Amino acid sequence: MDVANDYLELATPAGETIKILRKSHPQARRLRLTVTPGGARVTYPEGTHPAQVFAFLRRHGEWLERKLDELSLGSAPPPLKPGAATVIPLRGETTRLSWRDGVYPRIEQTDDRLVLALPRPHGK
Repeated sequence: MDVANDYLELATPAGETIKILRKSHPQARRLRLTVTPGGARVTYPEGTHPAQVFAFLRRHGEWLERKLDELSLGSAPPPLKPGAATVIPLRGETTRLSWRDGVYPRIEQTDDRLVLALPRPHGK
């Protein structure tokens, strides 16, 4: 197995190169681009022409670059301050999160953010 042929390279407008793991799959019905802490991966139906895969990657290049940047910002989100919202990655999207004191742990969605209610530890 030639590992060099398992990756595609996509040039970014900034002059950088993104390596993307490529995998054909017999049950795939469409092209799919995923980003994880391990890197980017494109999955496509067997028999898909390489030009179609490259065109798909070029169309989604900005999204790919943004998602990779989000992952490289650090593994831990910034510290939360009561009542102040912070932006965290959640299920591939950015989400605003804030917290407040509460009687019991609870999370709720309010408008465009998640609000986390946490009880104070005993003795504080």
